[in-house]
Amino acid sequence: MLARHFDVAVESITPETRFSEDLSADSFDIVELLFEIEEKAGIAIHEETFPTVTTVGDLLVVLRAGVDAANIDLSELIKAREIAAVSG
Repeated sequence: MLARHFDVAVESITPETRFSEDLSADSFDIVELLFEIEEKAGIAIHEETFPTVTTVGDLLVVLRAGVDAANIDLSELIKAREIAAVSG
């Protein structure tokens, strides 16, 4: 999703990738991405955490908190997506 959103190679994205410096993202780009993730993942990301997201690793921490708060079983979600990919 990040590679598509910022039009970069997947291989170039690591937890240390910085949104503004490495992906040329401004604060609006990051907020837009967070809203997109919320919608697609079905989780809530608290707006007060938005300014803390400066790297992909920061994003992963925020996402994990949202997944945990929503009691989402990631293994079931991954299985469902794999099944959909094979079927689709």
